[in-house]
Amino acid sequence: MPSAEATHHPPERRTELLAVGALVWTAALFGTSFVVVKDGLDDMRPVPYLAMRYLVAALVFAALARRRPGRPGESALALKAGITYAVILLPFVPFTGGLRSGGGSWLVIGYTAIFVTVGTFLPWMWAQRHIPPTRAALVLLTEPVFAAIASYATGERLSATALAGAALILAGAALAELSELWSPGAAVRRRPNRLRR
Repeated sequence: MPSAEATHHPPERRTELLAVGALVWTAALFGTSFVVVKDGLDDMRPVPYLAMRYLVAALVFAALARRRPGRPGESALALKAGITYAVILLPFVPFTGGLRSGGGSWLVIGYTAIFVTVGTFLPWMWAQRHIPPTRAALVLLTEPVFAAIASYATGERLSATALAGAALILAGAALAELSELWSPGAAVRRRPNRLRR
């Protein structure tokens, strides 16, 4: 009899939809972060901004990992990544303009650390366990569409080429999703696949 690890059960439809929703959330926050960073950083340069962003995110991940000491999971992994980025970048802060900046930069750091880093990493990791990687990648390809929407909302006018590109991204993602449903083997692929040792 195959072990639990060797048996793959396709996700239930509800879980699959939640996973797609989590990835849309991730793509939306990633996409809007470009506009927030571009418009919101006052006089802070990239290295100090990134060092502070990952340091704040690491502190939040540390608090999340501490709340689940028996199973820290993704929070512990993200904590290690955040600390690693911060430790690598912090020594360069004095040579790249330091931390002098206005209050707007600290709001951007808070938003991108908490929402864009912490608020996307955990749902993204959860979602990728519940849907195939190609499907996850297709959903994440909508990130530029969200960036274009956020840019438009903040007053940037989009060219016809940018609008056509956004339409092609959405059409491609939709076509890939629909082709999965319409293909003759879709029902077979959705059935549990039992692997033998």
